[in-house]
Amino acid sequence: MYATRFIADTYQANEIQSCVAAGCSILACSSILLTSAWVYSVPSASNMLDRVSFRLLLHALCFEIIYDISYIVVVAVSVVLRLQLTLSAWRQWSSSKRSVRDRGLFHDGRHRSVSAVRVQHC
Repeated sequence: MYATRFIADTYQANEIQSCVAAGCSILACSSILLTSAWVYSVPSASNMLDRVSFRLLLHALCFEIIYDISYIVVVAVSVVLRLQLTLSAWRQWSSSKRSVRDRGLFHDGRHRSVSAVRVQHC
């Protein structure tokens, strides 16, 4: 039980760390893109930046930002869905425990009676 809880906590920590890394990547890529746009706006520097390799770098940075945003969205949606599934399973489990207790049944469906209690204690 403790091992599965540890694995789940580790998995959640890894998700958080990967989203933080994706956010840092978005900040770095956007700062490079904004700086290059600022440098490209200067007429004397625009001819130096008008190279195929530089354009490929800018395209790669744009796609990296798109990838990071989609990754963060997918991880956030999976966390929300997992939380909803966990809560619904817990509600179902707690309602089934309540219904068994309220009906006076054992877990295997037998009715509780005085003779069953005596047999268990003997």
